Amino acid sequence: MLFQVLRVVKTRQVTYSVLNHLIDYVQNLEKVGLLEEKEMLHLHDAVQVILVVLFKFYMQLWAFVI
Repeated sequence: MLFQVLRVVKTRQVTYSVLNHLIDYVQNLEKVGLLEEKEMLHLHDAVQVILVVLFKFYMQLWAFVI
């Protein structure tokens, strides 16, 4: 059971790290002029939706594991 909890926590941390790096990357593309602000905001909002969905999923998974 402890290993399941550790795996869930590690997977969650990696997922959030990757998505946060994606947000930073999109913001950098906008800063250097490769994306317009509107496009950057749209992509940022899309990543935020994914983060919310994953948070809800991990909360349900966490409740199941415990």
